[in-house]
Amino acid sequence: EGRLRRIDAGVLTHPQNDHIGGMGYVLDHFEIGEVVDAGTITASKKYLELLRKVRKKGIRYKVVRRGSRIDFEENRMVVLYPDDEMMRVASLDPDFDVNNCSVVILFVCGELKLLFTGDINDEIDRAFDSIDHVDVLKVPHHGSRTPSEAIFSRGFTTSVAVFSVGLNNRFGHPAKDILEGYLRSGARIYRTDRDGAIFFETDGSTFHVTTMAELNNLSPIERFLNRYRD
Repeated sequence: EGRLRRIDAGVLTHPQNDHIGGMGYVLDHFEIGEVVDAGTITASKKYLELLRKVRKKGIRYKVVRRGSRIDFEENRMVVLYPDDEMMRVASLDPDFDVNNCSVVILFVCGELKLLFTGDINDEIDRAFDSIDHVDVLKVPHHGSRTPSEAIFSRGFTTSVAVFSVGLNNRFGHPAKDILEGYLRSGARIYRTDRDGAIFFETDGSTFHVTTMAELNNLSPIERFLNRYRD
């Protein structure tokens, strides 16, 4: 099987350890084309260490805002949030919830749309104002109630909902009613606490999903053949 060696762009959605804690390993073990985030809104030790490592390795660093775009041949990443006004408000309020400065990215690959939301919590309408359906949604804030209730009220839909949650986490994520809401909408559900890492492979019109939990139960030949199913 081909081994992933290069990542075109690494996104620091917001400077909290549960979202940037693994980036140091990624920087050390992969070739990274560039690193993007919304800019410095906190001086946390982990965040500053990452920025120093990015500079030391000579990796391009880019601050993005709503409307920023990164192109990868025929594919593109479009930043939906935050905007300049929200970052200005955040910079003036020492108690501002950095979750609400999460970088929200729409990744367009051929005919498919994948939406990555970080921990955005109270600003769903602001971030989602230009879209009503995606093929894959990384559910905001680990499946907590506030952002997904706003998503449901907008009539927004997704074919696949991915919950990034820790096993037996103390917050009780994902909320049971939120999980049931996505199921009722017809979305296919994946959870990192049960499925482990989740891999999407696409040709721009269809996609195949493989989870680490599945791979751990497959023989090498089954892993190879699995890439060409569906």
